[in-house]
Order: sequence, then C-alpha cells, then structure tokens
Amino acid sequence: MTDNHDFIALHGVTDIAALVPFLVGYQPQDALVLIAIRDQRILFTATAPLAKLTDATDGDWALRAVIDKTLDRVDLAGYGPAATVRTAAEYTVNALTRVDVNIGCVLRIHTDRLWSLHADGTETPAAGIAFDPNTTAPAMQAHYLDMSVAPDRDTLVEALTASLTAVTGTEQQAMARALASADIHLAMLTQGPAPAARFRVNRVLTELLTEAKTAYRTGRLPDHRAALLIRLLAVPALHDKAMAHVYGDDLDIHLWTDLTRRAGTDLAAGPATALALAALQHGDALLAKVAGEHARRSDPGNDFLDVIDDLIRYCVDPQVLHRKLHG
Repeated sequence: MTDNHDFIALHGVTDIAALVPFLVGYQPQDALVLIAIRDQRILFTATAPLAKLTDATDGDWALRAVIDKTLDRVDLAGYGPAATVRTAAEYTVNALTRVDVNIGCVLRIHTDRLWSLHADGTETPAAGIAFDPNTTAPAMQAHYLDMSVAPDRDTLVEALTASLTAVTGTEQQAMARALASADIHLAMLTQGPAPAARFRVNRVLTELLTEAKTAYRTGRLPDHRAALLIRLLAVPALHDKAMAHVYGDDLDIHLWTDLTRRAGTDLAAGPATALALAALQHGDALLAKVAGEHARRSDPGNDFLDVIDDLIRYCVDPQVLHRKLHG
C-alpha cells in the first residue's frame, strides 16, 4: 500500500472505504473501485466508470485486472446512486465469480453515507451509516504518510500533466544550448568503426545513468550531462537498454520527471517512457498512463509504449513487474 515498511491496518468495511481515495489518488465519483487482496495486503486497485457498466457483459472489465493473478479476495466500492452502483456491482461480481474469484465486501458510498450491498440486491443498513473518512484511523495515518487525495480524477490528471510541462525561460534556453552541444558530443562518440562506436556509446549511457542516480539524491544532473542522456535516449537501441536501469523508487520518479521536463517537446519520449515504467513499478498506474501519453505525443510510433499500455490495462502487479525486469 505504501512504500518501504509503512503499513495501514484495516479493521472492517469503514476502514476499507476510508482508504480507497488514498489508494487511487482522488475521490471517486460515479465509479466502481476493485480492491485486490492477497495475504492480508492490498495488491492493487482498478476503477471503472459506472456509465460503462450498464450491460451484463460490461462486468468483464474486472477480468483484465485479475487475470493470471493469485488473490485471496476482491472487495468492491461503488460511488454513486443506489441503482447504478447496484447494477455495476452485480455485473462485476458475476464476471469475477465465473473465474472463481472470491468476493469479500461490496460497499456503496454516496453523500457521506455508507452501505453494504448483498447478493439479493438489498443494502444494509437501509438508511446507511454516517461516513466521514477524515475521522477514521486509516485516513489519519495516510495523511501522516503524506498520501494525498485530489478532489476528482480530472483534477489529479491535470496536476500530473502539469508536472511534466517543459521548462521555459532561461532554463529552456540553457537546455537548448546543452542539447546542441550534446549533438556534437554524440557525433564524436559515433565516429570510427561501428563496434568501437557502439562500445563507447553504451559505456557513456551506463555512466550517465549511474551518475544520474547519484546526482538526484541531493540535486540533479547538470545541463550538459542531462542533455547528453536525453539525446542518447532518443536512439531506439539505447532507449531499450536504459529501461533496464529503471527501478521505480521515489528517486526514479523524481529523476525521470525532471528529465522529461528538461527534454522539451521533441525529445520527451525517452525520459517520459522511463517515467511510465518507473510509475508502474511504483504502483502508480495513473502517473504511468499520463507519462505514456506524454511520451506518445513526442514519438507516436514508439512500440515500447504499446507494452506500457498493456501493462496498465491488465493491472500488472508492481512487485511482479519489478522481479521480471530486475530478477
């Protein structure tokens, strides 16, 4: 749920409902949230708009999230009026039970009240219970851990998109000069026989990635080194090699966010793709989606982004992805 050894204990349905907005990063509205649980830990969440869950076959959205995963149970939390949440939950539960997924609690949250939904379509208690998540222990602990909640999904997407906006003013001018120098540097590296040139370029890429990890612990790469790394990431073969150095910790998120901004519009694909991969390993699918879209605007033909899209669509387990990439 949270980084390192920070855990939030949940005791009952009220605690689960209180934590959902912190898990997805925003206050859900007219949506159904799937909460996947194994070994008493929340592995991931997935969200679908109620407007897209109006037909019996629409419940299959949940199958993409749980396919090839070992789960103890799935909880559901619906946000919205009774009729639409009940329909969305019914279709989703039916789809999950077809593939033998155990269903835990099914909740509905609406206008500061909370209900439990049952298989026969009834809700208890009939009038719901008063629900203020801010007064719950999980919410207080989440705030203590600096977990935040945006008012809605659009607000969070806007904030994430803004965080990737290219640098401007004197910073942009300095990076433009550094990128021009990086072109000359790269041309020098690639002179001579191809095997020797490839060796030099690969060595410089590894050096820059290692240097970046160190630099961003206390500051960031100087412009000329950042520019050379950005230029190298624009080379497809080097781009793929660099992805093996993306681990998904807080440092990676900071590093690749900064390099995405400094890359400008034309060269953002490399660092933004790395940011998307880091975000997936970090458990932040929405940031991965925003970063991937940012990268695609710069490089529409980037096949690696199709892989990122598939990983998001199928709710890849961050820990499984990390092990696949790094052993």
